[in-house]
Amino acid sequence: MRYAFMRSILCLLCLCSSSTWLLAQTSEIIRSSRPGQSFTPYTVGSNVFQIQSGLNINGFEVSNEEDGSGLFFLALGRFGITETIEVRTEFQLANNKATFIDQEETSSGLSAWTVGVRFNILNPEDVRKPALGFQVDLNLNVASEDFKSDHIAPKLLLLHSQALSNRLGLTTNWGILWNGNDATPRGLYTFALTYALDDKWSLLLENYGEVEDGDFDSRFDTGIGYLLNSDLQLDLGAGYGRNDGVSDYFFDFGVSARF
Repeated sequence: MRYAFMRSILCLLCLCSSSTWLLAQTSEIIRSSRPGQSFTPYTVGSNVFQIQSGLNINGFEVSNEEDGSGLFFLALGRFGITETIEVRTEFQLANNKATFIDQEETSSGLSAWTVGVRFNILNPEDVRKPALGFQVDLNLNVASEDFKSDHIAPKLLLLHSQALSNRLGLTTNWGILWNGNDATPRGLYTFALTYALDDKWSLLLENYGEVEDGDFDSRFDTGIGYLLNSDLQLDLGAGYGRNDGVSDYFFDFGVSARF
């Protein structure tokens, strides 16, 4: 039933995107989802290829005897089929270590490989009005043994973005995803504010979280982006959360390039 629902959503979005392809156009400067967790509703544009990569250092602590750390590299490739439709694929390589009461566990290898598609449904000329998109990602069950799920895990996202002023912008995501091991879905959200200091520098402040079986987790992160030129961006980010007695954090550095 879950996959039949996804096929219905895809068919509906194909119809929507085919009727709105005139509303979008390729941006003069690169649009990257880095830094932060939020995705904007915009596509890269017809026949445009974009890559977004990052190196992430993270960790968690439950108590003095239970903690862990990790390092992972991710790369996301995006290609515009039309002005309003893009296909995308992302992979992650991870190396994690966790200590639980003097017992150490390690895991490493390909931690995720996803394929997906994004539809830019609405992109008004007035940036103060909401832009909307829809994204479907499938996490393939081809990861290394330490991370492999039993089944393909889908994620559905509604993407929203709009300008609040000449320099301040708002992006939100609302979605649902599965872990590939059971039928229990998780809800997710992101709420991000970006502020353009000038034509090159931008700041991010973001809240994001998930809910599953009534258990709600929320985290915060911040970041800064620097536009080297119209097709190349650098970014730095950091985040922190404390939920159910567990503290976690991350630092990351990324590069986004458009061709």
